[in-house]
Amino acid sequence: LVPQRPTELPLWLAEPGPCADRSAALPSLPMPGPPRYQIENVEHRRPDSGAPMEAAAIRMILEFHRLAYDEGLPDRLAARKPYPERFIRPRDLANALTGLPVETGVVASWDPYADEHEDTWNVALRLIQTAVSLDLPVLVGYRPEREIDTPEWTGVIVGYDQRSLHLLEPWGSRQPIRYDLRDFKFMFAYALFIWPVVDPAPPLPVEELPLETAALNRISSVILDLPFFDPARLTLDLQANGFDARLQDANRVDYADRLGKTRSFARQGGIPLLDLLLDRGRIAIIPQEYSRGYVGFALIYGRVGNDFAVVHFSPDQTFRRQTASRADLARRWLHRTDRSYRLDLIQIPVATP
Repeated sequence: LVPQRPTELPLWLAEPGPCADRSAALPSLPMPGPPRYQIENVEHRRPDSGAPMEAAAIRMILEFHRLAYDEGLPDRLAARKPYPERFIRPRDLANALTGLPVETGVVASWDPYADEHEDTWNVALRLIQTAVSLDLPVLVGYRPEREIDTPEWTGVIVGYDQRSLHLLEPWGSRQPIRYDLRDFKFMFAYALFIWPVVDPAPPLPVEELPLETAALNRISSVILDLPFFDPARLTLDLQANGFDARLQDANRVDYADRLGKTRSFARQGGIPLLDLLLDRGRIAIIPQEYSRGYVGFALIYGRVGNDFAVVHFSPDQTFRRQTASRADLARRWLHRTDRSYRLDLIQIPVATP
């Protein structure tokens, strides 16, 4: 995986809201924070039986921001956990958080002895200190043994000083552990920054979603006018028409070149994301392979019993409204781009302009 060094990270809300008791923004260029800072009142959590440690780490962050902990999160994370002794890749973590009122940004470096690691670590450290000084706990992946092939851990950074970072470890004590910066530089793998955002309204039961006919007609028109199959182009066209459309690849990072694993993950990890989006008052658009080489889109806007309420859009500019089983949607979801298998997912809030 190529180290990710973003030039800027999403801004935290500049206006106070129910999810944030402090109004602040993480700037695109790191600001020097105070020489030392400690976030108070981050409650230590241990993972539930059978749940990955990332679930406990994320729970610490969500509860600190007074966000409700999603009980389905451990299952979504477990589907993305390659092995018990390996941490979940940050993109997979961000995908598991889809639909929750948070934004994420990541700085990652997988090889502590690579030439670019020093630069990545310096960027990450400045951003970590800036975030913590703004009362934003940071989720971090690291290798306690300072070697690539040793077990990988996940913790939450809640403080720092001039010589150390202070981590709450899900399997550790209730008090933060201090790691010397000179050691942690070689242990560091990634930092995932999580910002709380404020939804315009609390989530509604999916049966009560205010699905405006005009908005759905506009979305349908954009899909039907698409000149060729391209989820990225569709996302841009939706945005140009005033919709807050966002595209993501829901597939697990290490399944991108594995057809069978991707198909299996569509059922285990992808379908739960569709449920979460509906529960959060959003609709979803996913590719569908209706026959070999004949690819269209499915707009998922509700549930009928255990099935989904769907509008199928075919490349011949026809569409049909029906219910679709979870197994059928998952089986047809996968498509291939640039020699990698993807599970593209476009989400749109129901409360469109």
